[in-house]
Amino acid sequence: HIADREYILENVIPAIQHESAEDIVKFKMLDLEIYFRVVLSQKNGIASYKVSNELLETVGIDKQELLDKALKNIEPHIKVCSMAQMLSEKLGFEISEMEAEIPLFVGRSDLEIYGASAMLNNRIMEEIADKLNCRKLAIIPSSIEEILILKLENETREEIENINAMIT
Repeated sequence: HIADREYILENVIPAIQHESAEDIVKFKMLDLEIYFRVVLSQKNGIASYKVSNELLETVGIDKQELLDKALKNIEPHIKVCSMAQMLSEKLGFEISEMEAEIPLFVGRSDLEIYGASAMLNNRIMEEIADKLNCRKLAIIPSSIEEILILKLENETREEIENINAMIT
């Protein structure tokens, strides 16, 4: 059943949105909130529903347990590629020369939904940093579906503040 404890824990994923007044299970993070969706497999795509406080209480799941399980569930679905690679795939032709000029990467979910939640998982962020061979990343939630990842190398605090100013 799609609303029982086991199903919820096996299919819950985290999602991010701006703060809301919705009566859903959520955690505050800066000016955003982390909330939870239970994914339902469908023949013609993926459907999901938000987890309400009432449902969580009814099935006896603790908020922390839900968060831990959601972060674990999303891990195998997060994929990272360069912006050039993503644009090449979307546009249907090679634009690899852009990769050297713009060290920008995209993190998204292969579920095609709620990929921005990748930034919530420390292990995923560490793997991305290792893959990009760097110790500092600028993470930019560009939408609920994906994050932009900028590799930082020797940027000064002032340069990082300038990057921040450009995207806010």
